[in-house]
This record gives sequence, structure tokens and C-alpha cells, in this order.
Amino acid sequence: MTTTTSNVTCIEGERRSLLAIKHKITDMFNLLSTWSGAECCEWRGVGCDTRNGHVVKLDLRSSMSWDDGNWLGGVWYLGAPIVDDLRWVSSLSSLSSRWIPPFQLQIFSASSCNIGPSFPNWLRTQKHLLGLELSNSSIKGTLPEWFESILSDILYLDLSNNQIGGKMPLLHFDTRNQIFFKTSLKMNSNKFEGTIAAFPSNVQLLDFSDNLLSGELPQTDGSTNLNLNVVNLSKNRFTGNIPIDLCRVRGIEVLNLSQNKLSGRIPECLGNMSSLESMDLSNNTITGLVPSSLGSLTGLVTLHLHNNILEGNLPLSLQHLTRLITMDIGYNFLVGDIPFWIGERLINLAILNLQSNKFTGKIPLHFCQLNSLMHLNLAQNNIIGTIPPCFANLSGMITDQGNTVYDTYYYEENILASMKGIQLGTTDSAGHHYQGVAKETIRHMNMLVKLKLKMTMKAFGFMLAWAQVSFLDLWDY
Repeated sequence: MTTTTSNVTCIEGERRSLLAIKHKITDMFNLLSTWSGAECCEWRGVGCDTRNGHVVKLDLRSSMSWDDGNWLGGVWYLGAPIVDDLRWVSSLSSLSSRWIPPFQLQIFSASSCNIGPSFPNWLRTQKHLLGLELSNSSIKGTLPEWFESILSDILYLDLSNNQIGGKMPLLHFDTRNQIFFKTSLKMNSNKFEGTIAAFPSNVQLLDFSDNLLSGELPQTDGSTNLNLNVVNLSKNRFTGNIPIDLCRVRGIEVLNLSQNKLSGRIPECLGNMSSLESMDLSNNTITGLVPSSLGSLTGLVTLHLHNNILEGNLPLSLQHLTRLITMDIGYNFLVGDIPFWIGERLINLAILNLQSNKFTGKIPLHFCQLNSLMHLNLAQNNIIGTIPPCFANLSGMITDQGNTVYDTYYYEENILASMKGIQLGTTDSAGHHYQGVAKETIRHMNMLVKLKLKMTMKAFGFMLAWAQVSFLDLWDY
């Protein structure tokens, strides 16, 4: 498909139809000021086929910059990030249910437009859609029966952040017509329920998170999902084991299965998914050891395993994950001394959470090499000894570097929830305490927003430099 905004003659019937849409829109920011005159193909948000002048693209998104868009091969890339939610289209839903547009759109984008509560009935006439974006559009209820019939050519579908319920539609992408950078299916933050037997074929970005989906995780034979890059099934009600079949999809870069009811062990074969950059299995009931095979994921940047039932020692092989920015393994039953190699080899760590395990021994002095560290949580373990004075030199704690520590095209690691700070455990089973926290250790961390030292009061043998610490929370005394 080739679209343009100039050098093509507008078809009069389609121009009148666009003006009918304009008259139904409350344009608070005058963004449709160009929608006048004879050449509708030059209007903002309108794209016409250069071969015949038919309107094929209609972009009504409130939050996009009309002039600075990302064009790929003359086609608007619908995966561009949403900046805000101005809701400047406030009455598009008032279009008559009997209205039939004279054009066949290939792209319709109206995110953050008040289209709902019903699904736009006129879309049933659009049989050649490649991209459909209706996120955050106040749509409620179930999808209409005719919905799947308009998606035979679909390559990009975004219905996220609505209140759509019922069964998830069965979709398969035909990549023979692929023009977008990524074939994408975003159905997150709705009320879809029921089971999903298999992953949709030929999709690259799949986000079903924050729904009411249940049953076992979808199956895949690998052959129809070779291009799958992003899988987000978090915040659902999935049960059972992580399927071994998932390991066949070697191209997955982001895997998020957190906040479900998954059980069983972490499959050893996950270590073969060499493209993984982010893996989040947190907040499930996964048991067993942390597989040593995960040490083969040398491209891994974020690893979240917290709040499961993992046990045993951390495998030495994890020292090879030298790109790690986040290691979050708190709230498990891991044992042994805190591994010294974390400080010696994982020098890019910004977030390290070992809270609420059964780690023993002293804090390794090697941790003083973690100059990128912004958040350290060692609370609720059986750690003894002193807090290393060299913690005062951790530059990541001293310098304000913002909240975002890792950001890709679809995944962002953000420290905002935990803030900057250190949490250090209280006592071990024998009653040992941390002793002698240096005054300078506190004073030099003057960029800390929150400093939590979970100790007994008698462990403090110094006067706090109150002016340097904006919030100090003491408990367990």
C-alpha cells in the first residue's frame, strides 16, 4: 500500500464523508483545522492511495504529533508510543450506527478517543484493515460477532485499556502483506476471560496482560511463532507449569509471566532462549532450584524471580550475566552466603533485591564495586557483621540518575516504586546484629530519597546527619 498526503486528487464523496465525521467531533484543540477545501488527501491524519485517490488511512489519535510521525515505507507505524491522553475527540461515538463510509480504510487509529461504550458499528464495512488502534477508547462489553471477519489482513491490532470482556478472539497474522516493523496484538488491560489454546501465528508482539485469562499457558510448536519477540501474559489467572514448548521460540526478547498462579519448576531449556533480555516470573508459586542453565542467557538485562518458592543456592553460572541491570530474587527460600561474585562480576547492577530469603554470612566487600547500584535490599535474611564503610562511595547512590534504568521498544525497568535506598536486614537466628554503621556512610549518600535501616536501636552508635537524609524509617526496635 502506498499512501500520500499530497499530489493526489481527493474523491468528492469521500471528502464529504470525512466532513461528516468532523462535524461529529468536538475539536477542542483545533487539530482538524486543515479539514477544509477540496483536497482531503492533504488533511492532517488522512492518507490516500496514490494510485486511485481513495482514502485508506484515518488517524484521529489525540496524543500523536501529526508532523513528527514515524513513517515506514509511506505508512504510519502504529507502534509509536502514546504520549498523553487529551481526549480531544469527545463525541465520535455519536456517528449513526447506519452510517456507511464510502471508503475502505487500511489504517484506522483513534486511541484515546471517546468512541465507546459500543464498538463502532461502521467498522463492519471495512474489509481491508491492516492496522486498527482503538486503545483507551471507553469501549465496554463484548466484541461484536462480525469483529473477526474484518481482520483477515490485520497486521496491527491494539484494543488495550478498555473494558472489553468475553472470549479472546482467534487471530492469525498473514505476513505476506507485512508492512509494519512489528506485527502486534495488544489486548492488555481489559476483561477478557477463558482459556487460550495456542499463540496466534506470525505475531511478533503479544500483550494479553491484565485480563482474567485462565487455564494453562498457550502452546506453541515453534514453527508458526518463529518471529515472536515480546510475550506479556502477566496479571492473569494462568495455572500449571511453564510449557517446555515455549523454549522452541528462540527469538523471544521479553518474557513476562508474572502475577499468575503458575507452579512447577523453571524449565532448564529456558537457558536456550539466547535472545532473552528481560524475564519476569515473579509472583507465582514456582518451586525448585534456580536452573544453572540461566547462566547461558548472557544478553539478559533484567531478571525477576521474586515471591516464589525457589530454594537452594544461587548457581555460580549466573556470574556470566554481566549485562544484568536488575536482579530481583527476593521472597524465596534461597540459602548460602551472599555470593561475592555478584559484586565482582555483575558490575552493571542498578537494582539488587535479595530480601526475605535465608542468606547467611557477611555482606561481601565486593559489593563496593557496584558503582551503578541505586537500590539494594538485603532485609530479612540471616546476615551478620558490619555494613562496609565503602558503601559511602557507591556513586549510583550519590548521583541522581533518574528512575529509568533500562528501556527497550516495549519494556521499561523503573526504580520509582522502590525509590533509591538501602534496606539491610535485622538480626540472624543467633541474635547477631549489624554494628557500627559509619556516620560518613550516611552523610555521603545525600541523594537518597528514602533510607531504611532495619536494625535494633542499640546498633546505632553514632549521631545521624539529619540534614542529609530526607526520610529515615526505623523499625524492629
